[in-house]
Amino acid sequence: MSGRALHWLDGIVVVLLAGIGYASLARRGQIDCTGWTASWLRESLEISGGDALGNVFAYLLLGAALAFAWSPRRPRHAAAPRAVGLAAIGGCLLLSLTMESAQACMTERTSSVWDVLTNTLGAALGWYGALAVAPAWSALLGRDRGGPGHGRPLAVVLLAAAAWAASQTAPWVPSPSIATVRTNLAAALGALDTGYLDPWLMAAHGGEWIALAGAFALALNRPASPFLALTALAGGAFAVRLLLPVGAVPAPELLATLPAGLLAALLAPRTGRSTRAALVLCAAAVAIAAAQLEPGNGPTLPFRWRAMLLHGAAIDGIEGAAYFGWFAMTVVVAGHALGGRVAAWALLPGALLALLAWAQTGVPGRAPELSPMLIALACAALAAGMLGDARSRRGH
Repeated sequence: MSGRALHWLDGIVVVLLAGIGYASLARRGQIDCTGWTASWLRESLEISGGDALGNVFAYLLLGAALAFAWSPRRPRHAAAPRAVGLAAIGGCLLLSLTMESAQACMTERTSSVWDVLTNTLGAALGWYGALAVAPAWSALLGRDRGGPGHGRPLAVVLLAAAAWAASQTAPWVPSPSIATVRTNLAAALGALDTGYLDPWLMAAHGGEWIALAGAFALALNRPASPFLALTALAGGAFAVRLLLPVGAVPAPELLATLPAGLLAALLAPRTGRSTRAALVLCAAAVAIAAAQLEPGNGPTLPFRWRAMLLHGAAIDGIEGAAYFGWFAMTVVVAGHALGGRVAAWALLPGALLALLAWAQTGVPGRAPELSPMLIALACAALAAGMLGDARSRRGH
């Protein structure tokens, strides 16, 4: 690959740049630059934990995407030049400064030096973190060449599982206190003892576990591997939830439906590959439909042609984005196993979420908007690029 050739990872960088720009400039209020000099980087001298986490996360993704997009272009066996890293992080710093400069003219936004610092920290963590894992990641993706073709599907499945885990473990700041673990454990067991389980959450979490089990069965060759992988994922997610501040206990429905996932992990390897893929698609569709169509409190609302997920709390936005990302990547990897053009399968998650958004206009307490479709398209494109690139390489 030449240094100037386009790569599918470049598209991910563009999508992230567009998302950061939208998140930074949306909800702007009125434009008033009369006090720009006094406002620039000085409007908020206090740091918010949620906002800081959102800033770090967004620019961490951008830094990592830049690193992965640059890795195929560097000379083989060459170490990462320091100048490239400094240029990438410096570019993210310049982007952050540009956004903060624009926000100094917006009545509904604040221009803060803390945002610049957390954005730059996130970019540095993403760049150097991605370079640290790039060799192992490339080796995993490279297993498709001349082989059975499990390396790239496994990479997508692991990425999807990580996104699902992120969606279930917010706010991701554990406490080392034993008292916190005991309190959360007692609350979780107490919730199971009440006997009430929300049928919508049962359907959503049950579909998630079965889809995860089937996806592991698609990507792992040994019969026992899907069961072990799902057990490890569930154990890690529950452990993090028990360590979170009091009140963030695992949902009883998540605990109650885990046996269905474990059973699927045991049985799926005994079926054909197409059967596993169909199981994953059906389970993921049930999960996303139940999660999106559960009635809430309030009236029915029309569809809004705006990405509202980026307008609220940072942690809630990341949590929702991770869940839609899990769904999109899971659908694409299952469709890839069924055959056909992977690019066509990448359109399916967004189409399903568009249909659900239309259905939400008749469901009380739901607020249908554009975010799920955009996130699904971006994450599906990422998965399709990883899987489709493997096929094109084998064809040469």
